[in-house]
Amino acid sequence: IVSRDVLEHIADPAEMLRGLGKLLRPGGRMYVGIGQLYYAPRGDHGRTQLPLPWMHTFLPERLVFWWASRGRSPVREPMDMDLNGYTPRQFRDAYRASGLEVERLVANAGTKRLFPAFRILARVPGLERACTINHYVTLRRPA
Repeated sequence: IVSRDVLEHIADPAEMLRGLGKLLRPGGRMYVGIGQLYYAPRGDHGRTQLPLPWMHTFLPERLVFWWASRGRSPVREPMDMDLNGYTPRQFRDAYRASGLEVERLVANAGTKRLFPAFRILARVPGLERACTINHYVTLRRPA
């Protein structure tokens, strides 16, 4: 099973992974890519319409949601913008809660110029949430 740029839009990623995991044969693998985690520079996927990177994470949530609501349905939480707002830790917890084995997890994978810097910064205590752009994970159904 391959999933790319989906889990950040699902309210309960662990539940979805559990369901998909049941479709795998024992020993079968799922390859998951999550690009633009919510707290990353552009993790709002442009849905808040704020002009600067990370702005949706540093402004008060009420202000962000008010701004994102202009001219459309009210936004009261990230899921109102089809984003779950998960942190890197919450995604790791979801992988573990799925009942699948985490064979490999890579954060900030890619060839963009700043990714090496983000890989380093994400290891600094307190910066992981803001400096983790993506996750690529290989999950395996136990044999």
